[in-house]
Amino acid sequence: MKTSAALAWRVFLVGVLTLAASPALADGDSLHDVIDRHLKPVAGIEPASCSDAEFLRRASLDLIGMPPTADEARAFLADPAGDKRERLVDRLLDSPHFARHLAATLDLMLMERRANTHVSADEWQAWLLRSVRENKPLNLLMREILLADGEDPATRPAARFALDRGSEPNLLARDIGRILFGRDLQCAQCHDHPLVDGYLQSDYQGLLAFVAPGYALPRKEGDKQFTVHAERAGTDLAFESVFAKGTPHRTGPRLPDDVTLDEPFHLPGDEYQVAPADNVKSIPKFSRRAKLAELATNGSNRAFNENLANRLWAHMLGRGLVHAVDLHHADNPATDPELLRMLGERLAAMNFDLRGFLREIALSQVYQRAFDLPPAVATESGVAAGEVARLEEQRAAEEQAAKASAEVFEQALAAWHQAEAAMLPAVGELDAARNQYAEARKKSDEAAKAVSDATAALQAKQGLATQLEQAAAAAKQASTLLAADQELAAATGQLAARAQQASNEVAALTTMVQEKTTAAQPLADALASVKTTVDAALATSSPAIAATRQAEQTMLAARRQADADASRSM
Repeated sequence: MKTSAALAWRVFLVGVLTLAASPALADGDSLHDVIDRHLKPVAGIEPASCSDAEFLRRASLDLIGMPPTADEARAFLADPAGDKRERLVDRLLDSPHFARHLAATLDLMLMERRANTHVSADEWQAWLLRSVRENKPLNLLMREILLADGEDPATRPAARFALDRGSEPNLLARDIGRILFGRDLQCAQCHDHPLVDGYLQSDYQGLLAFVAPGYALPRKEGDKQFTVHAERAGTDLAFESVFAKGTPHRTGPRLPDDVTLDEPFHLPGDEYQVAPADNVKSIPKFSRRAKLAELATNGSNRAFNENLANRLWAHMLGRGLVHAVDLHHADNPATDPELLRMLGERLAAMNFDLRGFLREIALSQVYQRAFDLPPAVATESGVAAGEVARLEEQRAAEEQAAKASAEVFEQALAAWHQAEAAMLPAVGELDAARNQYAEARKKSDEAAKAVSDATAALQAKQGLATQLEQAAAAAKQASTLLAADQELAAATGQLAARAQQASNEVAALTTMVQEKTTAAQPLADALASVKTTVDAALATSSPAIAATRQAEQTMLAARRQADADASRSM
């Protein structure tokens, strides 16, 4: 949208709204004051406020999901108090209908009417309702959803997000991208997005790498059967575009607009606190799922913060600053990027207070503006036309800046791909060394187990042989004292024979232990040798990985600048 008509519409859409520099955001300012100062009308344009009746209906529908009763309407319209709108908003927020309406809104946003397969509707809806009633911070609610595995009954409802998506990694990656970060990356799964320049295949694959280790694990405890969301140790993902066959790429876990995660290195066999097994929920030493929950919800992720702020704005005003709400990108900029940035920052500063954030929006002048055009629309259109002319001049300069920053981004993207291409052989050598280590460790572990089993058998047999020797000696002594007792003499002979047999078996097992120990030593030596190879490959690949990560940081910074300049030039 780069026509004069489009710019005129933008002027009216944001309120005929501020086109001046936004005031500094002070901690002591209420959010609705910040919004109102930022959306201060252009001189010569005075947007009308809605009537009390319109505000009552609007606020009631948005906050509790139902219109006011006739008695409520009469009482509100008859109230002469100047603060009655603020008191109405507080009353609506305290209503039990608010919790039910917002819980239903969150249900629709998070699950999109999926069938309740693993978590019942009653459990899920009760958990959401309780969360809203307790005014649980919105980031904490999202963190619980990302962390829940369904094993603990107290947190099992939150696991519905993963479980009722079948723990399917691609489905989880797509929906986490849309719902938590406002980016519908589905079309970037197999190649860079064909329509959105800013959605790269590496963005999708980086997000997929966080959830790819997850899997559905059927569990059985007594007669009870249920499914939990388990996690294996993660590995880098190798991928290539379907449009560029033969050009390999590789990524570890990466959030949108962030660099690839620097994970701790574990040798094969050392990745788990609890290794995968039948009916056992594996626990990796480094949980990518836990890291995703931390990085997304700790208040520092701008994409997460602005996405939630935009969704709450859309809930109250019927349309997001970015619309559609899951298409945040430079070619679909916010109608007011600076306002969206401030809303995201303030939502985080408010500790993601859902009720408080909605209250501030409801008390803002922009929320309370009249739906109908003002009577002086013709005069105000002339003022807006003047603003359009000014914006046309401003846009020309911004388009040049956008073109320049787009070129910088393309150069940085090419440099990143070059660094990645240089890294891949070194990382391939590390992969090969790791695979050799895994195979050598398997053989060494099997040999060590054979030694351990033979040693245990020897120790058991030695204990039995000792007891038999003691029993045979005692029997022999008794037989000497009772020489006439033929049965005792026969039993003594049997015990002596059994003791001798045990002694022979101990000797054989001793030989076996020695043989297995001798056989295990070369395998242990081979494992140590391969460990040296792994260390060497790690030392070689680490600088290449660091260089690629640095190039990635440069590329992402250039992309953010290009996106910001492109948004301003729209």
